[in-house]
Amino acid sequence: MIQDGDNNRTKFIDVVSGSCNYEQKCKEYQKSYEELLKSLKDHQDSAQQTGTELHRLSIAHGKRKDIEDDLQKL
Repeated sequence: MIQDGDNNRTKFIDVVSGSCNYEQKCKEYQKSYEELLKSLKDHQDSAQQTGTELHRLSIAHGKRKDIEDDLQKL
C-alpha cells in the first residue's frame, strides 16, 4: 500500500515536471514562430522593394526605347 502511494507520488511529480517542460517548449516554439514571422515579413518587404525597382527599370527601359525609336525616325 505504501509502495502504491510512493508510485502515485512519483507519477504525479513526473507529470507536473513534464508540464513545466511543455510550457518551456511552448515558449521556445512561440519565440521560434515569431522569429520566422519576422524573417518572412523582412523577405516580403525585400521582394516588394525589388519588384518596385524592377518595375521602375522596366518603365525607364520602355521610355528609352521610345526615345531611341523617335531618334531613328528623325
